[in-house]
Amino acid sequence: MPVGPLCVELRSADSDVLHWATGLRAGARATSPDHADFPLTVTVTSKVLSGPTAPTLRVTKAGTELAYHGLRALVTPTGATALLSVAGAHVLGAADVARGQRRLANLLRLVSETVVTPTPIALHGAGIALGDRGYAFVGPRGAGKTTLSRRFDVSTRLGDDHLWVLPERDGYRLWRTPFAGREGTVSLAESAPLRAIAVMAQGRATSARRLSATDAFTRLLPAIVLPWADAAFTAGALDRIATLVQSIPIVALELTLQGPAIAAVESCL
Repeated sequence: MPVGPLCVELRSADSDVLHWATGLRAGARATSPDHADFPLTVTVTSKVLSGPTAPTLRVTKAGTELAYHGLRALVTPTGATALLSVAGAHVLGAADVARGQRRLANLLRLVSETVVTPTPIALHGAGIALGDRGYAFVGPRGAGKTTLSRRFDVSTRLGDDHLWVLPERDGYRLWRTPFAGREGTVSLAESAPLRAIAVMAQGRATSARRLSATDAFTRLLPAIVLPWADAAFTAGALDRIATLVQSIPIVALELTLQGPAIAAVESCL
């Protein structure tokens, strides 16, 4: 499964760990917009790593250090090395499998959204790729993002929970990530040029209107995933969002259960 601009290698002496991590391990390889791979080596350990529960970011002479409960990563300009702790180092049941997969996915997400250049804009939403057009649908829980994504064939889905927006030469590209949503909707599409972002709400009738840049910034902000409570990182993210809403149409979309979402968005572009 592609992971955007990361080339991942997972190392572990524990065959059980490698078994549950198959979906996110060494075979997951993709390139960044400039076709330069960013290598990430993950070593799995049975040691319990102490540290803050909340994600913590620290810049040192050696590079950027990322810390989270059970996770450690050091990122340098040439790549990243990380330590992932799996309690007991043995997978004993479904709960432990799920926990280990979530921790590995979190590690990849934190690294990628912090140090990959250019830094992705991470959206909590569903993505659809139709030919050379990508559409992102964001909104609060219950707005219908997952329900909408399931109306499309798996070959067109970019995900139901987590998306990346990365700049490219002629605009922006919408990327699938390996970080499955709560529903785990199957997605096969990889990326597409970003056509528009729709901020969803349930309605009695389907309607759409294009937002001004100011309104778009305000409406889009709750859908942005910011992994760090760090002033410099947050300021950079806000700058990237401000540039995005000046370049890409942001649409307020009210949608009935079976409303024509794509047609509604296109009607006001």
